[in-house]
Amino acid sequence: MIRSLKISHLAILGVFFLVFFMAGCASEGDPKSLVVKGKTGQEVKLNGKWITDCSNDGDSWKEDLLAISGSEFTQTTDVWLAGSSCGGAAEVVVRGKGTFSLGEPVSVNFGSANAVATKVDIATASLTATPKNDVVAWALSQANFFGYTDWIAGEARDILGRDSQGNPVENTLEKNVITVDDGVVPNKLYFGDTSAVGTDGYPTALDVSNAYKQK
Repeated sequence: MIRSLKISHLAILGVFFLVFFMAGCASEGDPKSLVVKGKTGQEVKLNGKWITDCSNDGDSWKEDLLAISGSEFTQTTDVWLAGSSCGGAAEVVVRGKGTFSLGEPVSVNFGSANAVATKVDIATASLTATPKNDVVAWALSQANFFGYTDWIAGEARDILGRDSQGNPVENTLEKNVITVDDGVVPNKLYFGDTSAVGTDGYPTALDVSNAYKQK
C-alpha cells in the first residue's frame, strides 16, 4: 500500500485476492443456504456475513467483510495506510463481487494438524478501489497505480484484470480452498494459504493467521 505516502505496488491487489472463497451445497428446504462440513464433521451454513479482525500486512492495516448468498459473494476491504491500527475512516476501500464453483474435498494442513477442506474456483465479476481522501488519491495518481494517473477521492476505479502497474492480467479466476472451524464460538472460516500451492494450483494449507468470524 502506501507507507509514508510511498507506493508498494502489489499491496492493494494482494490484500484483496488473498482472500476470496467459499464452498457448499443447498440444504433441503432452503435452496439459497450454502453448507460445508465443518471441522467437527457437522454441516455449517455459510450464508450470511463474516468479518476478519484488524490485521497488518507489512504496509497497511485492513479489515474484511464478506457476505455470502448462494453461489454469489461480495467483499469489502477497508484499508488504512498510516497509523498503527484500524480505526476511523478507511483511506482506501476495495470492493469485489463474483461467483464460485465448488470442487472436491481435499486434505490440507491446518496448523500442526490436517483438515478436510473443499476446492473452490472463484470467478470475480467486478473489483474496484476507491481512495477516500485527496492525499491518498494524489499519491496513487503519482504512482500510476493500476495504470491510472487521475485518481479522485470518493471515485471508484475498475482494477479487475490488471496488475498494480496497469498491465493486463489474463487470468482473473482464482483457485482456493475453504473450511470452517465450528468447534469455537463464533464459527471461524478459513481460506487457503496461497504461498503453499500444489501441482494442481490449489493451496495445500490453510491460512490460519486470517480467520473470518461469523456475524
